[in-house]
Amino acid sequence: MIRRVYLLVAVVALVAVSCSGDDSATTLTVTEPTATTVAAASTSAPEAVATTAAAVQTEVARFIAAFGEPGDCINVAYLDGAFDYSAGVELVSCQAPHDHEVFYSGELEAPQGDPWPGEDAISVAVFDDVCVGEFSGRFGLWDDTYTLALWATYPLEEEWNAGLRTFKCSVTSYFNEEDGTPILGMAASAGIGLTDATLAFVTEFDGRELTLYSYDESGALAEARNLTADGNDGVEDTGIPSWSPDGSTIAFAALDPAAAGEQWDIWLIDVASGEKTQLNSDAPTDTSPVFSPDGTKLLFTSRDRADSERDIWVMDIDGGSMEQLTSDPGAESSAHWSPDGSRIVYRGNTDGSNDIWTMNADGSNQQLLVDLGADEFDPRWSPLGDQIAFISDIEGNFDVWVVGIDGLNATNLTNHPGDDEYPSWTPDGDFIMFNSDRRGVTSLWIMRADGSDQSDLASDFPTGWGAVGP
Repeated sequence: MIRRVYLLVAVVALVAVSCSGDDSATTLTVTEPTATTVAAASTSAPEAVATTAAAVQTEVARFIAAFGEPGDCINVAYLDGAFDYSAGVELVSCQAPHDHEVFYSGELEAPQGDPWPGEDAISVAVFDDVCVGEFSGRFGLWDDTYTLALWATYPLEEEWNAGLRTFKCSVTSYFNEEDGTPILGMAASAGIGLTDATLAFVTEFDGRELTLYSYDESGALAEARNLTADGNDGVEDTGIPSWSPDGSTIAFAALDPAAAGEQWDIWLIDVASGEKTQLNSDAPTDTSPVFSPDGTKLLFTSRDRADSERDIWVMDIDGGSMEQLTSDPGAESSAHWSPDGSRIVYRGNTDGSNDIWTMNADGSNQQLLVDLGADEFDPRWSPLGDQIAFISDIEGNFDVWVVGIDGLNATNLTNHPGDDEYPSWTPDGDFIMFNSDRRGVTSLWIMRADGSDQSDLASDFPTGWGAVGP
């Protein structure tokens, strides 16, 4: 949702009175800036109409001057839902947590001495006519909901009458002014997305729910369906989705609200009809089902089925013929098949460290693949079979990495101060999806397989895990 918030002095009424009488006498337009892309440089107007806040010695003018230029990131304070001008502005690195990122600066075209046009006229000229369009072009609105909020700063009556015409547009996280949730890294994305594809992902709304987004050939969102929101079938708080190879079915784990204690069961859902089938309910925790490449089996993680630790199991897609694949004293989970179904990659913890392991499809030949000296989780074999994506916190926060199937050439793809987790390949192997909190709330992102063009993909609700259908 675009947050329609204007820069207002908290103690000043929203209706301002012009010192010169007729507010309608002034028509406001905006001087075209010298640059229209986000860059660490001013986009000020020509000298004929340009002013600087430094020339106007008011608290609000000094605040606007210190607010930064496009590409700058700042910290501010709030008072009753508006900027607290007396607290000033702190310019900070965009790689550190911050409150706002400035993405546009401009000048209102109005000669010196023109009467104060009123709050409504300025807000339309700045916010509606400029900031909203620049926001949409840079940050990529997908629908009418969003996890980023838009703010505009512009002169109030005292500053206007003193000659100030400068305004600025900034972006913040939706919850920043309410609870201090920051932005991490640059907010602008490269703008890539899915085309002619269906995305299954988990939304954090009234509990975790499984949702389908269908994108058309232009990349526009064509359809949205919530698959698990009815709440009448024993399904609550869904987990990671897995598509069947033919795209007809999705497997997922869900919390059983009727069970004693916390019991997770594995379900199948028919994508066309929405009909759900519960496969098992005989263990406290069965999670993370993954279809085999031939569609006949499901890998899953179970705890307390054979012992108190998490182990990796496999079963037929009708819930029968269960077989335990790991039984080490530590915990094993997050298993995923190789494209040919002959090998399995998984997260193992045998000595207090979470590392990436591989084994044969029958559980034999278990081998350590990646140990970076920190915690590694969530491995996913690439569709081409030549790489494995995983996450590691070796650099202080979780990033998405890839490694060769020989365990060599581990590479950090996201390299961001936020936490980037739960990688998932698109079926063609060209892209990797992941979730990230870099905008202050967790949302689904996508990047090319080499880590370039990192872009937000589904930002309408805080989201968890996603998978693209075949």
